[in-house]
Amino acid sequence: MKGKTLIILSLLLTLVACSPSQNQVESSMKESGSSPQVRPPNVEQNTFDSEKVENKVEPVNEEGKTSFRNVKWGMSKEQIMSLEKAELVTEENDSLVYKDNINGIDSAVFYNFIDNELTYGGYFITETHSNEMEYINDFNVLKAELKNKYGEPISDEQIWKKDRYKNTPEKWGMAILLGELELMAKWDTPDTEIIIRLAGDNYQPAFGIAYKSKELFQKAQEREKEQTKSKF
Repeated sequence: MKGKTLIILSLLLTLVACSPSQNQVESSMKESGSSPQVRPPNVEQNTFDSEKVENKVEPVNEEGKTSFRNVKWGMSKEQIMSLEKAELVTEENDSLVYKDNINGIDSAVFYNFIDNELTYGGYFITETHSNEMEYINDFNVLKAELKNKYGEPISDEQIWKKDRYKNTPEKWGMAILLGELELMAKWDTPDTEIIIRLAGDNYQPAFGIAYKSKELFQKAQEREKEQTKSKF
């Protein structure tokens, strides 16, 4: 993809790669008429109303349960398209992007395939705010829901690149948009790695939740190594 900016790499550092670009997602959302809406500030909201979620993330671990949303790791792109009820905005050979809403937060849902097997996916949060502290509120709301489903995270970090606003909590939203602060939490289940990350740069947020199949991603890496060896 032209000008590829790996959103999932931004969201997950090096957890996964080769996802749709941020520009592609944003462009697709605009073309579908789903430009982000600004909600009024509500920094006191700290709970996730699961009753408002039309397409909730399903639990992992138990046999027969879905791995991500209403699907399972390893499903083909055709299977995902037959099951996903949200509005499709982008289809590529190895990815699908849908428009959705999570607890009133505008989002894009992505599915990524390797050899036509669902290997990783997640949410790009496309909601924008006039009050930058609302991004932190949204992060805390979604993190709370993940904790409800998967328990305590294996890591829960504030990553400060500059300390300018570290002792001024009311400026942390600005610190995130300037790229001076990142918020990130991770979970680990028997078959899935999960991460939520809120970062930013040049006053633009990079916010999302991502899920990765341990088994399929490892297999893909092993195949890539073998293919590289065969070239020598």
